[in-house]
Amino acid sequence: MIILISKNRLMRFFNTRVLAVLVVLTTLVLPVTATATPILTVPLGLNPGDQYRIAFVTSVTRDATSSNIVDYNDFVNAVANSLGSLLQPLAATWSAIASTSTVSAATNIGGVSSIPIYILDGSLVATGTADLFDGTLTSAINLSDDGVYGRRNVWTGTQSDGTAYGAIYFLGMDVPGYGLSDFTDGQWIGYSRAAFTSEFYMYGISDALTVCWRRPRTEPRIAVCRF
Repeated sequence: MIILISKNRLMRFFNTRVLAVLVVLTTLVLPVTATATPILTVPLGLNPGDQYRIAFVTSVTRDATSSNIVDYNDFVNAVANSLGSLLQPLAATWSAIASTSTVSAATNIGGVSSIPIYILDGSLVATGTADLFDGTLTSAINLSDDGVYGRRNVWTGTQSDGTAYGAIYFLGMDVPGYGLSDFTDGQWIGYSRAAFTSEFYMYGISDALTVCWRRPRTEPRIAVCRF
């Protein structure tokens, strides 16, 4: 038996099948896109010779079992200078904003300084260490080394004034204090306490960076003098 199919029906059948194949292929090859964080390793408004610091929250976690502040400094340094970190081009030395039984956060990050502190998108966090530890931040330290914003539990062992969190809540104790990275009041650094085996993030802050020269605005603003 011979079945005759009209030309129009044949074309509709063919077009439907082609469309289905194209939809499947498109679904397979379309890239996943994400909103990029505008990164300004030299914040806008600074001039050659100006100094500044960068603060960040780590993209990876650790426990708070160590009572040695060096371990936490080494941790934030390793994260900031790791392959793929947006902070790596700065070649900076990083300190943890954290307290142990022997070293407060205020002391660990270098003591009193009037050098302004920013996060990677150029937002001002504080005008210096006194402003950092006065109970209120201008902007939250909620941007990580890999350019992701978010709320994170952050080990600090520290009160809002930069001193160790009480007599028994600094890092290395059983229930150290931690902060929340998207807060700008005192809770950014002293929100609550948790078991020291918990895996939380950490804050890091650079040493003093000096603006050296500027590229055109269309190019990355990586312009830091190292003396």
